[in-house]
Amino acid sequence: MELEQEVGISHGSIHAILSNDLKMRCVNAKLVPRQLTTDQMECHMMVAGDLFEKSTQDPTFLTKIVTGDESWVFAYDPETKMQSAEWHTASSPRQKKSRLVKSKEKVTFIAFFDIDGVVHHEFVPPGQTVNGNFYVQVLQRLRDAVRRKRRDQWHGEWFLYHDKAPSHTSLVVQQFLAEKSIPVITQTSYPPDLTPSYFWLFPTLKMGLKETRFATMEDIKSNATAELRKIPKKSSAGASNNGRIDGASLCVRVRARVLL
Repeated sequence: MELEQEVGISHGSIHAILSNDLKMRCVNAKLVPRQLTTDQMECHMMVAGDLFEKSTQDPTFLTKIVTGDESWVFAYDPETKMQSAEWHTASSPRQKKSRLVKSKEKVTFIAFFDIDGVVHHEFVPPGQTVNGNFYVQVLQRLRDAVRRKRRDQWHGEWFLYHDKAPSHTSLVVQQFLAEKSIPVITQTSYPPDLTPSYFWLFPTLKMGLKETRFATMEDIKSNATAELRKIPKKSSAGASNNGRIDGASLCVRVRARVLL
C-alpha cells in the first residue's frame, strides 16, 4: 500500500517487479526467545570462548559432562505433521486429518545423560513441584548413580550441565553443589540454542510415544522408560566419531563454534 502510493503503480506491478525482476521474496521475522542486550551477547561470547578453550586444552573435558533437564510426558501426544506425511501423485487427493491436542494427563520426567548414555532418570510424583528442595534430592540420586555407573568420573572429575531454571539456581541447590564439590558448567541467560536434552534426548524419546494413548500414569512411566532404554548408544542424532552418545559435547561444540 505504501509503495503503491509512493510510486503510483498497481499492487500487481509492484509484486511482479519485486518477485520476478528483483528476485525478492517476503520473509517473516524469525521468532527468538528474547532479544539479547549487548552485555548479554558479550557474556555469551565469554562463556562460549571458555568452553571452547577447555575442550581444546583437555581432550577428556567433553567426556566428563553430565547434562539433564525436565520435560512433560503426556498420556496422549499427537503425531507431528512430518510423521503423518504420505507420498502422493499429482492427482491424489490431499490427506485430511482432524486437529488433535495433547492430553491434560501428564507426568514430569527428569533425565541426566553423558557421552556413554543415560546416567539417571526418574518421574516426579503427582502433585510434587520441582523446587529447590526437591531438586536437591534429585541431585543426590544423580550423584549416587554417578558413583555406581561412572566410576572413572566418580574417582576423577565430572561436571554438571543444566539450565538456569529457578529450581536449579536456588540457594539450597547451590549449597548442596558446593558441599559435594560438584562443578557446574556456566550457563548464560536466554541461551540462543536448546539444551542437549531438548534438541536430542527428549524429542527422540517422545517420538516413539506419539499417537499412543496411555490409560494410567503407570502406563506412561513404563512406556517412557521402555522408549528411553531403546535409544541406541550409536545414534545419528547425537553421536560422536566413536559412536557414543555425545549430546552434551555437541551442545558445547556448537555453541562455542557458532558464537565465536
